[in-house]
Amino acid sequence: MILPDRLLKLMNPADRPKGPAGLTAGEAQTRFIGRSEREEQRLFSQWLLSREFERVLTFNWSRTDKKATQRIGWPDFQVLHQGHTLFLEFKLRDGRFSPEQIQIIERLTEAGFLVAKPESAAEAIEKTKLWMASCSSC
Repeated sequence: MILPDRLLKLMNPADRPKGPAGLTAGEAQTRFIGRSEREEQRLFSQWLLSREFERVLTFNWSRTDKKATQRIGWPDFQVLHQGHTLFLEFKLRDGRFSPEQIQIIERLTEAGFLVAKPESAAEAIEKTKLWMASCSSC
């Protein structure tokens, strides 16, 4: 049995049904977006690994499936190529930046770094390729 959102919101989370039936529509959407964002990041990291193997670049990925060990709000990826750094913060179309992410992105931009905000692995790959081409002409 699926309960309406208005009832689920009133219930103590421990008393809700287990699994998807115990989630409000908003909670289910947040969970789906998080899972989709992780999948897009995984695809992008695979592409980066292939470029790293070819000695074209190196990168760091702040994985979202593990407890964070770096500063809260720090971008998901840092890509390094020919002495330059590109930061990438994945956000799917309905995703929202946290206040910490907004602050870090502003600070990095003020410091002269490029911060890309891709919505997909394909967009991240395209932005990274364009950035690398611009680094080669510096």
